[in-house]
Amino acid sequence: MINKIILTVFILLALPAGFYWYNYQHNQISLPFNCLYSTDYTFKDKGDIQTIHLKQDLIIRSANHAYFLLNGTAETSGKTYKINRTVLLDKGEVEHGSETIFRYTVNSVNKKADDDLPADIFDNLMSEYTLSSDVFELHVYPQGRETYLLGGTFSYLSVCLRE
Repeated sequence: MINKIILTVFILLALPAGFYWYNYQHNQISLPFNCLYSTDYTFKDKGDIQTIHLKQDLIIRSANHAYFLLNGTAETSGKTYKINRTVLLDKGEVEHGSETIFRYTVNSVNKKADDDLPADIFDNLMSEYTLSSDVFELHVYPQGRETYLLGGTFSYLSVCLRE
């Protein structure tokens, strides 16, 4: 009788622990993490509507090295601008849980020759990812096999499908 009680208690403790371990392992994001996605943003700034259409390529090589490629167009006040920048990220940290949070220091932003986007519009765009001018933060929520919901500091931004 005592053996059955001990076995029952063991099973009742082992099942939740196994379930937790499986979910924790399943939600781990392996590095390198590469994700190409498109997002449309609409901002209202000082009564002006800014619409940004972007292809974004996020490449996280390690906890200490990543970069973010931005390529697209922005429209505001009847004018269209080209965006073509690389944001270099370093000094990172990774938090694992039900979501994975990647937090990096913005090392530099490299503007290509064909990029004519004004700085204030770019700053609006980066505010989706930054807590301050130099801290880039991305929340990654696993949604299934190789499918991730990407969020910035304040909102969900896109869905990433990795192959």
